[in-house]
Amino acid sequence: MSSSSSELEGYLKKLGVKGPRNSYKKRLFKMRGSRIYYYAPKSLSQEKGFIELEEAISVSRTDPKKFAFQINTPQRIYHLKADSEDAMNYWINGIKQLLMKVQQMGMDTSVADATLKRELETTKNRISDLERQNAQLNRALELAARELSITVGEIIKTADEGSRLQKNTSSLSLSSGSSSAAPVSGSSSVQPITVVEAPVVDRSDSEGESDSDDDTASATTTSSADHFGAQVLYEYSARKHYELSVKVNEIITVLSKHENGWWLGCNREGKQGYFPGSYVRPLNQT
Repeated sequence: MSSSSSELEGYLKKLGVKGPRNSYKKRLFKMRGSRIYYYAPKSLSQEKGFIELEEAISVSRTDPKKFAFQINTPQRIYHLKADSEDAMNYWINGIKQLLMKVQQMGMDTSVADATLKRELETTKNRISDLERQNAQLNRALELAARELSITVGEIIKTADEGSRLQKNTSSLSLSSGSSSAAPVSGSSSVQPITVVEAPVVDRSDSEGESDSDDDTASATTTSSADHFGAQVLYEYSARKHYELSVKVNEIITVLSKHENGWWLGCNREGKQGYFPGSYVRPLNQT
């Protein structure tokens, strides 16, 4: 059985995520370009969905005895089973070859358009995080103003003048020559916020799919809700300067989530960066 990535085709069992029971179902998988489409055996004229390999991170064996492997993407993990070890190796090797090609040159002729799309989505992610962080800073300024019995405008003016804030119940006391703010009693100092750009990946599954074996999950959106903790299920090594490496069982504070599957998080050392949202399990949120 050849493992050439240009002719990958065959039957696999795929674990679904919808419906009352998650189970493995037999599907016909066909490679077309950078996508692997899958079909129900009784309905080969219409695909059930597809796996977008341009957004895939890796492919790996999970249980060799059961010929199981998985394709890892930021939005979800695709769990698959082959009928034999040869079939499992056929798919794993073929997908690895394709991932190498995708990473080196892209899969279609419209590389410029794809690059522009990724850049636009990267900008969208960055703007979302900037808006969230700006809202946090505004709330911090309002709290500081109330604590100091002054206005937000006076705080901003003092910062622009390079002066020092001092709590005064009657007026604002300025001390020239100092560039740092004096600690405010009962509150903590505001730490600088580092903004990083998010990598961009395209959406992978067709819209409106209702079959219970479909891996399409609800879109993850950027939210200004409170941060929450998440436990790492799979190790990820950062490939870009704006990404965050995570290790299994590590607890990450999630700062924001994005539709393309990349989440912004912070580890216990205080380092921020983007990581695949499918690699973690959110802890109980109150």
